[in-house]
Amino acid sequence: MSPDLGQLMEACLRTHFRAPDIDCVTYVPLHKSKERQRTYNQSFLLAEEIAGRLNRKLSDYLERTQATVSQTHLTSAARADNVRNKFAIKRRYALEGQRVLLVDDVMTTGATVNECARILKQSGAREVLVLTAARG
Repeated sequence: MSPDLGQLMEACLRTHFRAPDIDCVTYVPLHKSKERQRTYNQSFLLAEEIAGRLNRKLSDYLERTQATVSQTHLTSAARADNVRNKFAIKRRYALEGQRVLLVDDVMTTGATVNECARILKQSGAREVLVLTAARG
């Protein structure tokens, strides 16, 4: 992970959110098969950098329960359908009342982060803030 990119993301975060109010940092997970193929999760690497800069706990609250097709060539509606009910919480007990920062690499329509935020809030998160490296 580039420290320069982490610095830019931290600056954006501090400009738009009250960073001291964030309780923990999490990230959009890849499906296990995709992560094995790729050998890394770029969202995890970004979240790790941000959590370190904020001195906050990095938690792997979410898991992708089913593989999905690439969102690249899907319409907005198809993207939402593609990720609906494809995520679950690993550690529900730790979310009650938490203000969670959700990190992803790219946000295009917001379908993935919206689905992840929905699951986090259903599991007790008080608020979910989203930070991405790029907007497509």
